Amino acid sequence: MSKCKKCGAEEWGMWTSSTSGKVHKYCRNCRRGRATLYTSRKKKNGGSHTKKEWSDLLAKSPRCAICQTPWNQIPRRPDKRYKYVWTEDHIKPLTLGGDDNIENIQAVCYQCNSSKCNRI
Repeated sequence: MSKCKKCGAEEWGMWTSSTSGKVHKYCRNCRRGRATLYTSRKKKNGGSHTKKEWSDLLAKSPRCAICQTPWNQIPRRPDKRYKYVWTEDHIKPLTLGGDDNIENIQAVCYQCNSSKCNRI
């Protein structure tokens, strides 16, 4: 197997694009690094919300906050590990100083969340 151009590791995983269905490979070592960075940024920015707060917000959100498509009309994710089409989205992204309080969270479909990136 080939080495990662960024870190030199040889541990690869696979993922399927939710929009095109194309299968891609990723470096698991780099992915762990991104996850660690995300967690530390989330902690540094502060705030938190409970599962109950998220459940209450989701109950008030019958559709995606961005595209307004009802949850039952959004195609299931290609990756079977994910049971739901909705995701927790930070309105102001963590990378731009947003916090993890429920006031900064909205329910959006995985397609909108994937395409949003760091945009507000």
